[in-house]
Amino acid sequence: MSPSAASPVGRQRAVEAALLPEAVAAHGRGDLYEALRLYGRILDADPLHVDALNLAGLALINRGDFAGAASFLVRAIAVDPNFAEALNHFALVLLRTGQPVPALRILLRALAAKPTLVEAHANCGSALFELGEWRQAVAFYDRAIAIRPDYADAHANRANALQLLGALDEARPGYRRSLVFRPDLPEAHSNLASLDQAEGDLQAAITRFRRALRSEEHTSELQSPMYLVCRLLLE
Repeated sequence: MSPSAASPVGRQRAVEAALLPEAVAAHGRGDLYEALRLYGRILDADPLHVDALNLAGLALINRGDFAGAASFLVRAIAVDPNFAEALNHFALVLLRTGQPVPALRILLRALAAKPTLVEAHANCGSALFELGEWRQAVAFYDRAIAIRPDYADAHANRANALQLLGALDEARPGYRRSLVFRPDLPEAHSNLASLDQAEGDLQAAITRFRRALRSEEHTSELQSPMYLVCRLLLE
């Protein structure tokens, strides 16, 4: 028998149902503090709320708190061992902390549970890229792009792998495709500039590096290594 709306359990579920969309909206607009506060309220009411656990983990990844993220994601997976999105996010924590081998293992579990999870295909590509398996990485990026043709990061990362394989004629259009879908992607501008520089087209390289700098300034409050390299090249 389902609990009535007037019962304590019914009221608890009503609160959770109201708070989750608010939390997701805050998360979507980048207000991570508010999103985490709301996810916390949901978890105070229901510590096993698997969606709140997963999304709190993702918010902490977005904030760069990988240890905190892992603690939420491990709990989500304990509640539902086949929760593909939580598995994918936990694998992302492993990737961001330099652990591609266990990340790949977790990602394959995520894909076994949900074969169409596009981010898991792309993250498999990233794990394989870190392991130096560039041809296999391309295959996973291809699968991600087949599911979501406008996946800019997958196009750019595929091009990175092709560049390392020496397939420069394939890498260049890959970077350009990524910029069609995300014109402010700094890495794509920077890597196209590097290709121009290697081919002796210094004017084109300078133009691309400047675009990379502008994109990086607009998309990050911190100066990444790529940003600093571009500045050094233009000085």
